[in-house]
Amino acid sequence: MATEAFYSGGYSSLNPKFGEKDFFTDYRMPASTISVTSDGRTANQVKAVSNALNTGIKNVEISMLTPDVFESIPEQHLVELNRQLKLTGAKASAHGILVDPSGYSNQGMSESNRENAERQMMLAVERIQKVDPTGNIPITFHSSNMPGTEYKVEKKDGKKVLVASQIAAIDKESGKLGAFKGEFVNYPERGKVYRSPEERLETHNYSQWQSQIMQLNHYKKEADELLEEGIGVLGPKYDEILEARKKGFQIPDENLTQPMQTALRKIDRADMMLDNLKSQLTNMYDSLLKYGDLPAERKKNMSEDNKMKIKGAIQQEMAKVADNWKTFGKNGNAADPFAQGELIDSTLKKLKALPFVPETLVPLEEYAKDKASETFANVALHAYDKFKDKAPIISIENPPAGMGISTGTALKELVVESRKKFADKLIDEQGLSKSEAEDVAKKLIGATWDVGHINMLRKVGFEAKDIVKQTEEIAPFVKHVHLSDNFGFEHTELPMGMGNVPIKEMMEKLGKEGFQGKRVVEAISWWQHFSEQGKIPALTPTLEAFGSPIYAMQMGPYWNQSSGLLGGYFAGYGAVLPEQHFQAYGAGFESLPLELGGQVQGKRDRFSGSPMD
Repeated sequence: MATEAFYSGGYSSLNPKFGEKDFFTDYRMPASTISVTSDGRTANQVKAVSNALNTGIKNVEISMLTPDVFESIPEQHLVELNRQLKLTGAKASAHGILVDPSGYSNQGMSESNRENAERQMMLAVERIQKVDPTGNIPITFHSSNMPGTEYKVEKKDGKKVLVASQIAAIDKESGKLGAFKGEFVNYPERGKVYRSPEERLETHNYSQWQSQIMQLNHYKKEADELLEEGIGVLGPKYDEILEARKKGFQIPDENLTQPMQTALRKIDRADMMLDNLKSQLTNMYDSLLKYGDLPAERKKNMSEDNKMKIKGAIQQEMAKVADNWKTFGKNGNAADPFAQGELIDSTLKKLKALPFVPETLVPLEEYAKDKASETFANVALHAYDKFKDKAPIISIENPPAGMGISTGTALKELVVESRKKFADKLIDEQGLSKSEAEDVAKKLIGATWDVGHINMLRKVGFEAKDIVKQTEEIAPFVKHVHLSDNFGFEHTELPMGMGNVPIKEMMEKLGKEGFQGKRVVEAISWWQHFSEQGKIPALTPTLEAFGSPIYAMQMGPYWNQSSGLLGGYFAGYGAVLPEQHFQAYGAGFESLPLELGGQVQGKRDRFSGSPMD
């Protein structure tokens, strides 16, 4: 009978890759690079960190997830955490509060919300620096806390790509949210045509702009008709009334016949309508100057230089409109409804002929990236201004797939934009050179890549290779990794090797970029369901999954071989060690010669304290 038949795992000490089909991921990770999280639900982080360190780990991530719990941590505890880490020789990172850096809330998005989130994040950075004043402690913030684009998977050129099936949109003027779904539309001349969410949003902006122009044209026509009716009755008397009004006088009603008084009221009503039209045109002018652009389809694949030229062209056209209005004001025509009408007509014709429309309604994620990058840049600037080279690292994490800014591409764009804005602020406000500013930005702003969060793209049809591709996108920016496993549909957090996250391939992609950061075990579901109230920490199966070396020399034996090294025997009632199994296994003394320390059958054990025969 083979040894492994009754000593399960015993033979594994001879196989460095034991368990690769069960729990070993075939990717070795030294225990020195692995970190565990503290319990983020409690303000007593001194105790929570102590519990984490009791596992024997040398890295711990301090969790401060909710603002109320974070602000319940006394200042003295942060200093005590610093002492705790010094005593144990451990290193710390931190998970900052879960706020939306773009200013999103259930009521919409506002600048005041963004500024409040920014101030909370600045406070978190200041406080976490007390834990490690020597500097560069990583602190993770989520890229967003808002709903994201709904995707579906399509094949293009033989490759799977994410295509939006529904996008959230925001009105930049009001901050209100909406949604656009992709749908099939029946056209009389074209038949059934699929219109993507982006196309529908683009059409909405164009239609809204043209509708405004048509509406103003309608009101202008109504004002013209009132003027014609009034002047037709007043005749030459109108010139006398107009000249008096230009000088600031009014002709008394008793000097006018009843029909003339009625006609004058029509002219006054038309004048009020024209004033209202001028006010609406001013708003349209402002909107086009702020948000004007070419339709997104026409800008696709356009270079940044050409996009900037478009912005310049809009400003030039708006300057021409402004010159017309300035000339009108200088000529003293404010009291002349006909002059006002001509100004309104020329402006409406100009706006209608322009190829630009105000993009007031935009995809929420694109808008959020712009706002969030401003927040991250300001938080990094605050940290640098206060702590210089000892400033904490701002690490931006991808939230679970399905939320905003959660893909590798979207997170990369956010990190790049945040670094750019931070570097510009360093140049303008700190006097750094461009190269110095870019180096500081690269050092202090990066990405935390949560492998479990991105694996949730499986629910829209992604496979392992597609998940790995997302990692490849963000790899050059990653400073920190969060380790949690799942099956791609629910936001569960298991130790690695217990779901279908392609961790080996993902870590190899990061390794090509020279990643040297910490890998943080986030396994809340393991703690909740399987850890017997924390008695079996998630660290143990993590070390097994990554085949971590048991000893510091970074060589075998490995944790995935631990069952064989223990030599345990399990028969359903717990570990038992019957003598015959020791003998068969070759670990007992009775099979040795007496002169080498073997024991005589029927006598006391050689460790009993009695001399042996």
